[in-house]
Amino acid sequence: MANISISDQLQATGSVSISDGSPLALAQLKNLSFSHLPIVGDFGKPVDQFTLDNVELGIGLDTPSASLGDSLAISGGVKAALSIYTPKHKNLFGDDDFAPALAIHPSECWAGLCLKATLQDTLSAKSANGFGLSLTTGTTIAVTTFVHFPYPVSYPSAPMPAFKEGLAKLLEDFSIAATPAQVRAIPAGIAHAVEATGSVSLGASYSVPLTVSPFATLGLPFNLALKAGPGVAAAIKGAITLEGSFIVRTYRSSDTKIVIGLYKKQETTLSVTLTTSAGLGADIGTIDILGKVLGAIIPSASLDDLHLDETQKKDLSDGLKQCANESLAIALNACCTASEGDEAAVVYELDLSKGDMTLTDAAIGTALRGDWSSFEVLPNATPLRHILRDLTERNHKLNINLLGLYNATSITDYLNSTTVLQDEHGQISLVDKIAAKSLAAGTTPYAVKSEKLRAVLARDFIATATYGACSGKLGVNAFTVHQSFLEYHAKASLGNLRSQIALAKIFDFSLNSELDALVSSRANFTQNKFYLDAVYDLPCVYRLFYQDVNAHTPYLKETLDSIGRQAKRDLLDPAATNSMPRLVALRNDETWKAMNESGNVQRFGLIPSLSRLETTALGAISADWTDIRQWSDAMLNIAPALTALLTAVDQAKSPIPQADPAFLSAHKKLEGVLKKLSENTKSAFGDGWPLAVMYRVASASSGAQAKPEVKMDISINGKSQSQNSGQIAKTKSGAA
Repeated sequence: MANISISDQLQATGSVSISDGSPLALAQLKNLSFSHLPIVGDFGKPVDQFTLDNVELGIGLDTPSASLGDSLAISGGVKAALSIYTPKHKNLFGDDDFAPALAIHPSECWAGLCLKATLQDTLSAKSANGFGLSLTTGTTIAVTTFVHFPYPVSYPSAPMPAFKEGLAKLLEDFSIAATPAQVRAIPAGIAHAVEATGSVSLGASYSVPLTVSPFATLGLPFNLALKAGPGVAAAIKGAITLEGSFIVRTYRSSDTKIVIGLYKKQETTLSVTLTTSAGLGADIGTIDILGKVLGAIIPSASLDDLHLDETQKKDLSDGLKQCANESLAIALNACCTASEGDEAAVVYELDLSKGDMTLTDAAIGTALRGDWSSFEVLPNATPLRHILRDLTERNHKLNINLLGLYNATSITDYLNSTTVLQDEHGQISLVDKIAAKSLAAGTTPYAVKSEKLRAVLARDFIATATYGACSGKLGVNAFTVHQSFLEYHAKASLGNLRSQIALAKIFDFSLNSELDALVSSRANFTQNKFYLDAVYDLPCVYRLFYQDVNAHTPYLKETLDSIGRQAKRDLLDPAATNSMPRLVALRNDETWKAMNESGNVQRFGLIPSLSRLETTALGAISADWTDIRQWSDAMLNIAPALTALLTAVDQAKSPIPQADPAFLSAHKKLEGVLKKLSENTKSAFGDGWPLAVMYRVASASSGAQAKPEVKMDISINGKSQSQNSGQIAKTKSGAA
């Protein structure tokens, strides 16, 4: 037997014995020092009378370096810690909604011994595998063995051992399950955990849905000869790799089943890479992702025939790759929050009574080396949780906006003049290089300020809807345009959530009971992702401009003002600064009339109902008025110019309206209106008001016709809700 010397805070000494063949004995463990506890005098107390949480221990080895089995080479600098979990903890690994719980019942406890080491100093190169992660030099790794008491578990009525006996058992049973055979041999009453920062491959064939939304840009002429189909719904396959701080846990859940789980550490942020020789990595690397995008929107497009500039190909490739990774990272972090504890990312239960053990061992072996993808096709592996499946169930997509596509003279010119930008919420857009300079955020490649991008998207939605109305009259009946709102917070506030809920209510969405209870509890909010997408087909597009589509009757100014004011009121957070004076001004018809008659925000302080307001409140009211006035005027100015163009199509003498002088003249006037709108619209529509107000307009005159289809996805602290409303009406030939 190997004798282990024990000392404590009071300099009392004792010893425990472990078998010579145990891993720590073979590693020549000689002593433990409880320098912060007077533990030796309490050796006779039962183990469950101690509640120790990660108490540091001094650990002594007789040699400068020793090997712990085939897995870990440890040296004298290794650190150790002891923990004891009693029934008050309820479960060994805390609350976990996914994996079978290791419950701690009355008269039970678990003890854990953790060894911490740095890969550079204490791990040999060949032993860097076997921990469930791919690790690199310099990584700090913590390996823990947990032992259940009484032991074995099959004798629950056995007496609780004394601390000395329990410590000896814990030291003797300490090991690392670093091979498939060791994982399969884990007995009941033993659990293993490995904690480290590293990477893990999850899926070799993860399918990433892709949607692409083409837009027209204000102030530029439409290329009505460029006929694009509706939004893209393509799928791109790739292998996904996560990097971050993880815990890998293995334990027996029944006589024949082993659980192996990958857990994201509390409050850590994951980064994501999509790469594979036959998937997204190769697609982006060879610009093929653009081929899929453009081929879906414009079937006749061929990248081989476009003769694209090679430098621009690389720029777009790098930008799309980085932005795709960032978008997926946002989605995965929102899906797996780890806000109050370590949260399961991937958990499998392996049934060892079934399946081919050769295949099972191969899958376990690759997982121990950091590649968990083999479990996907292992017949006797049941996924208890897989965050990639969660993303699929939530219908997560990579959304790419092609700003200015409908203005392009050719696809080649468009691609060679654009760059990739992404805001902090994950919105990806191809933007004209010149325009991108005013949108870029700092020096970070591809970064754009969300408020600026949202303002551009809101204005370009109007231009795109106008383009759709024009092209619809020319026979493009499959036209759709998306208007979306994406918001992500790594640490959300109650105000953020209130704003999202207010926007969702405008689209007749409400939170499910679980999310509602979470928000009402005012918990510690962390990861939060909110996405709204409204899809307008041609009937919906025409209703944006006409109160009576068939008669081409535009809206009254008072009607648009009323809709805009109501949407502003519905989105205001009563607890926000200046919300009350803003609400009063938005509700007061006389005040609003006075602001319209003045038309000069610098003189709003002279209006009696506003004269006593503080500068900040008056500024907020002026911003509301500016948003509504600019939007309302834009819609009112577009309507008659659009009517003139549609009339010119009907009256065109040429079979090709684009060649008719009257059509060209009407088209030129419409371009002038949109250009003026671009010059005059200065307000940054940074919130969800543009979505709310356009939806309200399209819905107000819909009558029996279908409203725009809207999809919502919201997640708070890992709890999520997805919902659809509305139905896209089938477009009739010759609409409007």
